[in-house]
Amino acid sequence: MASGVSAFPRRIDFSAPPINEVVLGVQSDTLGMTVPFLGLFWAEVRHDYPRMEVHPPLEPVIERFGDRPETVAPMGLGFRLLEKPETPRCWFLDQPGNRLIQVQQDRLVHNWRQVKDDDPYPRYKSVRATFEREYQRLSAFIARERIGEMIPQQCEATYINHIAATSFDTVFTALTPPRGFLPSPEQGAFNLTYRIPGEKGGPIGRLHVTMQPARRRRDDAALLVLNLTARGVPDGEGLEGTLEFFDRAHEFIVQGFCDLTTPEMHKEWGRQNG
Repeated sequence: MASGVSAFPRRIDFSAPPINEVVLGVQSDTLGMTVPFLGLFWAEVRHDYPRMEVHPPLEPVIERFGDRPETVAPMGLGFRLLEKPETPRCWFLDQPGNRLIQVQQDRLVHNWRQVKDDDPYPRYKSVRATFEREYQRLSAFIARERIGEMIPQQCEATYINHIAATSFDTVFTALTPPRGFLPSPEQGAFNLTYRIPGEKGGPIGRLHVTMQPARRRRDDAALLVLNLTARGVPDGEGLEGTLEFFDRAHEFIVQGFCDLTTPEMHKEWGRQNG
């Protein structure tokens, strides 16, 4: 069994990271979660997730390599002819709204998100453990109802960071002009991709990094929203392979976050070790 964590010997942590949301998800074409079964599953998990919302389904996104390496994703909004109504995506939320699971015909997603400013980030191990529990519950449910099987095809880990804006070159290492003639950028955005290497040398996925300016709703303060999404194939079969990919993705995201941001900001966020 491969271990993604072993490829990253330096252990890095932050006491006050700017994390606003963490998302762990898995795609599987064989869940069979139509509307009636979504309702039945909510009845099973309602004690933990008493609130429910209905949203449009997420489209599949696939990372491909080889002769035509690409990220295969929907091409934006458009018209589609449907033979029957689309099965929605259901959000099942805990009472505070910090933790939720999203379930649709081909996907299970677990989110932790910061609802209040003082909500502490519970750390990756806690988010991972909740995903593992919900994976097992959904897998047991679809097996018992004989509607499908959990066969992970793509895994995805996303970290969303809300960074109080100062100046771009104070936050990001890649935005300082090499000659020093231009001043700091007033505004900007970027979209970067990196291959995630596997244990055998070939890529197992991609890290997508986006940054764009935004405004905080409660006080209209300026923010820089930095999203890091690692997506790729499971590092093995079933739940174990999915968790192995998450472990590797987590370390790749943390290391990438450190490479992209400055030591000055690391001090502000309480960097420890590494």
